[in-house]
Amino acid sequence: MNIGFDAKRAFHNFRGLGNYSRNLIQGLIEGYPDHRYFAFTPEFKDPRVTAWREKIPDLDVVRPEGFISKKIPALWRSQLVIKDLMADNIDLYHGLHHELPTGLRQAGIKSVVTVHDVLFLRFPQFHSKINRMIYTRKLKSSCNNADVVIAISEQTKQDLIDFLQVPEEKIQVVYQSCEPLFFNEITSEQEATTRQKYKLPDQYLLYVGALTPSKNLENLLRAYYKLQANEPEVHLVIAGMGGLEKALKQQSADWNISEKVHFPGFIDNTDLPALFKAATIFVYPSLFEGFGIPIIEALASGTPVITSTDSCFAEAGGPGSKYVNPQSVDQLSSEIKTVLASRELRTEMIEQGKAHVQQFHPSNTTRNMMSLYQDLGRT
Repeated sequence: MNIGFDAKRAFHNFRGLGNYSRNLIQGLIEGYPDHRYFAFTPEFKDPRVTAWREKIPDLDVVRPEGFISKKIPALWRSQLVIKDLMADNIDLYHGLHHELPTGLRQAGIKSVVTVHDVLFLRFPQFHSKINRMIYTRKLKSSCNNADVVIAISEQTKQDLIDFLQVPEEKIQVVYQSCEPLFFNEITSEQEATTRQKYKLPDQYLLYVGALTPSKNLENLLRAYYKLQANEPEVHLVIAGMGGLEKALKQQSADWNISEKVHFPGFIDNTDLPALFKAATIFVYPSLFEGFGIPIIEALASGTPVITSTDSCFAEAGGPGSKYVNPQSVDQLSSEIKTVLASRELRTEMIEQGKAHVQQFHPSNTTRNMMSLYQDLGRT
């Protein structure tokens, strides 16, 4: 098959959505080289993309040609790209994040679209009205036009049914993975180097992700404030970027815990496994997620996880993680205290997490995606 991807985020996004795109494309090329793969993307310049491209020289990269396509890349991705797909004899086109161009069916090209979440509908207060309208229109169109809609979790599948009335039989759940390096062994020397690089103590609770309201970081900080008086050696590391950073820093200062709360900002992927492994506990009190990639990154790295009840968290965290009501500061603080108090419990959580996370290993998730492609190609 000639398989094409809407690869904008693979080449322009260096957080979760970009990682999903790059990991999937690279996994397919390395695991299933008998097919030919095309990435359709607007122009890119980031040197990180160049480094990634060097790992997969067999990927055909297609950029917009012609004055209008170059000038308005959004128009190219949504409509004009069809001519390029036909010129490259694309058999199947995969929209990696909620979007598909119009005209695929008329061109005889099979299509799938991945939906990560519908948080803009579940939590409309965090999104402007105009953005909700645009996201809803695009997602409805993509789900209607796709031959198969891929949900990254059972939770996202149910949300598509409940919020957008996508027919259940049209949706297939294909879990995503994290980067393969999270499944590598991490040495104590790597942990020590990472602690030194980011000026971190021997014991710390870790959060990794966006610093946005839906992540519930205010309650995490409140829970840590209640805890730290009795656990003076344990610090809190909030890694990531977002609009809440200033408010969280100010609250830490108001409570006189600034020296114990660390904001290292964006962490390079090569440092993340050791950052996770060196943490005493990974705490992820998000209100809602489509899946929760940082949870499986923590489990693969060998770190016990405390996360939220409901949503998709049990799918990602498995039986070894601990779950709390994210709205209850007392419950969150108490669970952290319980896990901190028992090395035996943490070891048990780590072992169960390592077993559970194997289903999300890139070799398994990539195989599941290729099986879907092949089934669709036969219909």
